[in-house]
Amino acid sequence: PLTPKYDMDEAAFRSWTANAFGKNFSAPLLALYPVAKGPLYHVAVGPEISVGGDNETYRDYFTAATNVISDYMMWCPNRRFARWHSGNNPGESSTYVYVFSEEPGIKHTREGVFHGAEIRFTFFAEDELVGWDEKALSLDIVRYWTNFAATRNPNFRALNGKHAAGRAVELDKVWPAFQPTGPGVGVDLVLPQLTRSVGRHDAQCNFWDKHPN
Repeated sequence: PLTPKYDMDEAAFRSWTANAFGKNFSAPLLALYPVAKGPLYHVAVGPEISVGGDNETYRDYFTAATNVISDYMMWCPNRRFARWHSGNNPGESSTYVYVFSEEPGIKHTREGVFHGAEIRFTFFAEDELVGWDEKALSLDIVRYWTNFAATRNPNFRALNGKHAAGRAVELDKVWPAFQPTGPGVGVDLVLPQLTRSVGRHDAQCNFWDKHPN
C-alpha cells in the first residue's frame, strides 16, 4: 500500500495517504508536502542550506509521495534516534547524522536515490563509480567513516594510534555533531559538493514524531 504511482494527481494522493496511513492524514500531508502548481525552476543552493527544507515544494505528487515514505520510514525515525542518543550522552560529540542524496551513475531516474546506493561509495568500489567526481565523493566518505571509527569524530584522524586533536582532515565540509535540541544538523553527501544540512524536514518529522506507527 505504500507504493505510489507515477501518474498520481491530487485525488490519487489523497486516496493513497488515506489507504496508507488513515483518512485523517490526507489534509496535513498535502500541507506538509506541497506540490507546485506550475513549473519549478532550478534555484542555486548555498553550502549552508538544506535542499530538503521545511518549505520544499515538489514537482509532482509522485515525488511528494516518495518523500512522505522516505520521511516516515527512514529520515524521521533516524532523527528520533539521533535526538535520543545525543541527549543520553551529554558532553560527548558522538552522534553524527547524514543523508545520502547522490544518485549513482549518469542516467538519473524519477525514483531518485535508491536504498543501499551509498554502499559502493563507502567501500570505494572503483568499478561501480562513474567518473572522478564520484570517486572523490567516495574518498570523502571513506575518510569520514574511518576517522569516526578511529577517533569518534569523522572530522579528525588518528596519527600513530593517537587522536590528532584540533587537526581537521582536508574534507570539503566539516561534519557537525548532532544536538538533541534545536534544528537537526548533519551533512548531505551529494555532488558537486558536500552540503551542511540544517533542519532538514524538521516540520515533517515533528508531525511524524506524533504518529510513529
